[in-house]
Amino acid sequence: MRYRILGVTQTADDQGTALSIPGARLRALLAALALRPGRTVPPEDLIDDIWTDAPPQDAHAALQALVGRLRRTVGKDGVTSEPGGYRLTATEDDVDLFVFERLVHDGTRALRNGDPRTAARALDDALALWRGPALADLPHRWDLLLPPFRHPTPVPPCSPPRTRPPRSGCARCRRCARRCPRPRCRPRSSPARWTRTARGHDPSRRRRCVAGAGRALPRAPGSARCGPAR
Repeated sequence: MRYRILGVTQTADDQGTALSIPGARLRALLAALALRPGRTVPPEDLIDDIWTDAPPQDAHAALQALVGRLRRTVGKDGVTSEPGGYRLTATEDDVDLFVFERLVHDGTRALRNGDPRTAARALDDALALWRGPALADLPHRWDLLLPPFRHPTPVPPCSPPRTRPPRSGCARCRRCARRCPRPRCRPRSSPARWTRTARGHDPSRRRRCVAGAGRALPRAPGSARCGPAR
């Protein structure tokens, strides 16, 4: 017997013929057991999975009734009573969720080993197992899924890279002898202040300032001319 929980819970025989499970609670019980194949599940956990926050008054009796109905569907040996709970007589190879995980690992390993054909075949077989949302009958129990099947933690989008604004020809006005016609690009100090000398100032510094202020700098393409007129 095969168990399918990647979508609405179903069972399939050895020939692959799907057998539908009638009743939402019966499907929830089978999905909860198929998530733990071959392991004993306590009745309290099954009650929480099936009825969530609104269990019936006699929840254990209702669970026993569901187990009886499930045995009539999958066979009396499909679900066994164990000390401390119930166990689905199956292995991980009988549940499509665990088969999907194994195929994905095989495909990624083949891809790392440089075998894309084997990787594509394994990944295609894994995708073919999906018939809808995983655990469609247990939508509130995503925490029971293995880590690869859980919703990833949302990552805030990366901020765009900080770029330096384009430089224009007016950016060199601080070294020009003339004022730029654009007011926002005018130098902080006027050229007259650069050439102004005070008592006790080094005359050579004044000559360097005057020489640097009168030197025409090359213009950037498409920029306005802001050097001294010739």
